[in-house]
Amino acid sequence: MMTPRLFTPTNYWPLVVSLTLMFWLGATLVLDVLVMPGLYWGGMMHQAGFACFGYLLFGWFNHAELLCAALIMTSLLAQTLTQPQRIWPGLVLAGSLTGIVFIYTYWLTPWMGETSISLDWLERETVIPATMNLLHGGYFALELLKVLLGLGLLWWQWRLASPQTD
Repeated sequence: MMTPRLFTPTNYWPLVVSLTLMFWLGATLVLDVLVMPGLYWGGMMHQAGFACFGYLLFGWFNHAELLCAALIMTSLLAQTLTQPQRIWPGLVLAGSLTGIVFIYTYWLTPWMGETSISLDWLERETVIPATMNLLHGGYFALELLKVLLGLGLLWWQWRLASPQTD
């Protein structure tokens, strides 16, 4: 009876990659499909404190994403010790995911926070700048790309871990 190499006691790195990716993609979908639309439809984007709340929320989430990307990249690099010729597509996918997270954390989120912060503290309602809609579009395009790359990496990792039949 052949068992997939994913569950062999000597190599837990594929399992680490798979579990981390499932956690990361699940958290991303919860934030993008439930939390953000709920806040938007609840009218929170028009309140004065939303920019600070959004920056704080995305700052925390982006740093959690950095940890997930680092764990995935470390796991894939550890797998190169056992299968150096087969791991390069995974490293390219993980590097792309890491690049997207760096764009979020150090460029897009600060720019969105800067664009939406109102310096008029007496104002009750804020007006969403036109630039913010463009930034939201870029953010969700990167989110879609991140989910597709993450699913591709998850598929590739499971394909790599399945027993060879040839």
